Amino acid sequence: MKNKYDVKKWNKARKRIYEITEVGYHLDNVSCLYDMVNVFTILLNLTASILYTYDGVRAQYGSLLLAVETVTAVFFAVDYMLRVISVRYKYGDKHMSEGKAVRSYVFSFMGIVDLLSWIPYF
Repeated sequence: MKNKYDVKKWNKARKRIYEITEVGYHLDNVSCLYDMVNVFTILLNLTASILYTYDGVRAQYGSLLLAVETVTAVFFAVDYMLRVISVRYKYGDKHMSEGKAVRSYVFSFMGIVDLLSWIPYF
């Protein structure tokens, strides 16, 4: 059985994860850095995917482009999981249960987009 201290520590960590992964928290340097890394990762993934469609580029750099796609897909999967475990704080003001908050995110437009950013790769 978890003690109260462990639960408080876990909830504090989840709230911090939410603050970092939520876009637009401009007063937090870590959150801003995460946003920049996220945008860079999206652009890198799109660039690698587009370049892979050209036969000449694929012949010369195919393994590198596939490695980039693998790394970025893993990043997107981890990002999705972080958002799921911290979603309680996104809907906290609505007094939702944990399960309802997760369902609200997973079936929201952004939740579906986030899921589709990595699930086809695997």
